[in-house]
Amino acid sequence: MPFKPNSRVALLGLVGAVTAGSVLMLSASRTGARAHDAKEHAHSSRHGGAIQAIGNHHVEAVLEKGGRLRVYLLGKDEAQLTPAPLPEVVAQVQGDDEVESAPVTLSADPQPGDPNGQSSSFLGQLPESLVGAPVTVAMTLPLEGKGYRARFELKPHRADEVHPEMLEMLSMPGGAGADEVSALYATPGGRYTEADIRANGTQSAAAKYRGIQSSHDMNPRPGDRICPITSTKANPRFVWTIGGKEYRFCCPPCIDEFVQRAKKQPESIQEPESYVQR
Repeated sequence: MPFKPNSRVALLGLVGAVTAGSVLMLSASRTGARAHDAKEHAHSSRHGGAIQAIGNHHVEAVLEKGGRLRVYLLGKDEAQLTPAPLPEVVAQVQGDDEVESAPVTLSADPQPGDPNGQSSSFLGQLPESLVGAPVTVAMTLPLEGKGYRARFELKPHRADEVHPEMLEMLSMPGGAGADEVSALYATPGGRYTEADIRANGTQSAAAKYRGIQSSHDMNPRPGDRICPITSTKANPRFVWTIGGKEYRFCCPPCIDEFVQRAKKQPESIQEPESYVQR
């Protein structure tokens, strides 16, 4: 049945315009090979971190709650996790006031779908003196038989941060109220697992996609992926992992509602490929 637009969709478009992801700054260099693009260009971050292109890959660095440092290995398409057979990655981390850097070991933290013996995510803990402070992170990544040197300048942020402008909007019918956002995304339940929380970057959808404007295409064509909540055409930039599988949405408030549904009514959640315009 074709989707008929309503006032809620119009409001969702407004909400999506102010939804959030963290802002980080980065610079990078590499050894052993020439970078695939010497010019800086925009990247879309799924995990709220800083992304750098290296060779045929991308790498994303994220500061998580509690001073955890996570690195994701991504493909040529930065929206795609790309596992590698690495047991760990060693980063050199330095604070603004520190003269010498400290080594931080990031151990493999496989994500749902990673093959045995491979990982697309690596996780470590910053020294206590650097928790909550801006840090410079440098590392060498052995990929494609070459060593790629990356350097990130990261600013800490609350993993469950919600933009003040979103507080009232998130309390719209069907969405998560401001006082519920942290618990909604930080706790597992139903089909929403601990592994999903890690895969999504341990933050709310509003925080993860801050600054990314949504739009609602109310006339999806047959074969188009559609939002499980509004049945408008899904935006490939708004992706959330639930039950180890990726779902696409039209905007972050719909992710709020779908996560609630996955936790409270898990039997109502269909497979991602079911949300396609017929």
